[in-house]
Amino acid sequence: MATVLVFQEVEDVDRWIGATDVRDRFFAPLGITARLFRDPAGSNRVGMIVNAPSLEIWKQAITKPAVVEALGETGAKALTAVTLVEL
Repeated sequence: MATVLVFQEVEDVDRWIGATDVRDRFFAPLGITARLFRDPAGSNRVGMIVNAPSLEIWKQAITKPAVVEALGETGAKALTAVTLVEL
């Protein structure tokens, strides 16, 4: 099991949080789950703790064109994403 921490900026935090169905559609069949976090100061920064069967499965999932497009529709700003992996 791989645990990944992802930080990024989004256009609208409430929209991003409400897009759980989009994330589930692509990630659940791969055994990937995510816990969502928001900045309590009210910025457009959000985060996820992601659990995936392996780091390779996570990397493959987030680079599929359909996933990239769908996550863009959630308001995520892909170029702002910072990913950290558990040691």
